[in-house]
Amino acid sequence: MTKLELMLRKIEPILEKEFYKAGKIETNPMWFLEDEAAIEKMICFTPFDKDSDKDIVAQGMKMLFKQKDIARYLAVMESWFVTRKDLSDERLPSECDDRMEALVIIGEDRDTGETIMKMKKIDRSGGRVVLIDEEPFTNTIL
Repeated sequence: MTKLELMLRKIEPILEKEFYKAGKIETNPMWFLEDEAAIEKMICFTPFDKDSDKDIVAQGMKMLFKQKDIARYLAVMESWFVTRKDLSDERLPSECDDRMEALVIIGEDRDTGETIMKMKKIDRSGGRVVLIDEEPFTNTIL
């Protein structure tokens, strides 16, 4: 198991506990950062007020990663998504009645080039929130 996969395994129970307690991730997105020795350096919260904030936060996080010598990260956020048969439909998921909600975890290891993405679908239909686990997608670059 890679360091990034171990990091994911470590934070998932924490995320699920917090999610089930609140029914959402309170501060969205949340970043978990580690150094090369797999020592957790910090957890950052970077809420967005508007879409343009995302680029500003990305630049700030890159600077922080360099300054703190961050080797790998996981970013956690809630997201809407849709499944489309008609690929010419360019509506945003937020504009679609059939949109679904998910907790999304993405990450990258600076030294190995490995990336990871994991979705946990959010089901609110039964009167209580349930996370439906999906297998992670990984891409290791050698």
